[in-house]
Amino acid sequence: MKFRDLAWGAFLYRNRNRDTRGERIYSDLIGDNKFLGRLQDAPLLDDFETIRDFVAHFGVHWIPKAFAKEHLLPLWPTLKPHITVLAEETLETVDFSNPPIQEAIIRAFNWPFWVWGSNTVRSKVMHFFNVRLFVMWDDRISGPYPVGGEGYLEFLRQMQIQAREAIADFEKLHRSSSVEAFLSEKLGYETRRPLTKLIDQYNWITISEGWPYSPPDWLLDLYLKL
Repeated sequence: MKFRDLAWGAFLYRNRNRDTRGERIYSDLIGDNKFLGRLQDAPLLDDFETIRDFVAHFGVHWIPKAFAKEHLLPLWPTLKPHITVLAEETLETVDFSNPPIQEAIIRAFNWPFWVWGSNTVRSKVMHFFNVRLFVMWDDRISGPYPVGGEGYLEFLRQMQIQAREAIADFEKLHRSSSVEAFLSEKLGYETRRPLTKLIDQYNWITISEGWPYSPPDWLLDLYLKL
């Protein structure tokens, strides 16, 4: 993925979803370091209720009202060891060939409270356990991949390739900031978006919504001539 493609998708997404309730909720959550920290160590019922509210406002309107109390909180002690293994990992640096990493991702994704839910719900919840590692997806994005944790692991491998390509391309521009800092500033986000979310925005606007994967050449040519 070229940096310009990632920027293109992030720009389209930003203008398509500006000031929606789901976007406001997301910005508040990723700006709350205490909330994100508790999710990796000792989450409260209110924390899981907050995630449930985010998922409900981000397109999964059928999610049960008791999702946090009956599904997330009771099974957290079983899930925690896998989240702990992954707590310090990032998408661009994680070693997906490491067996403990593979097992932690697959088992976290496959735990029983996901039985009723879709890939969409699973990935959105996982994202908040580590916003620097887990990329969200929906049914259209997940379609080419195997069902369950094995499929999600393969998806993350592909997202790592795209992330590293975009970072390397960005660095050729001799930018002193990071991809996420640069795009968050240019797009007017008050809270810096993690790279995983910027990739998710690109995937959603191009795969789920059908916009072109890259800015049209004629548009770039027109810009360069002005």
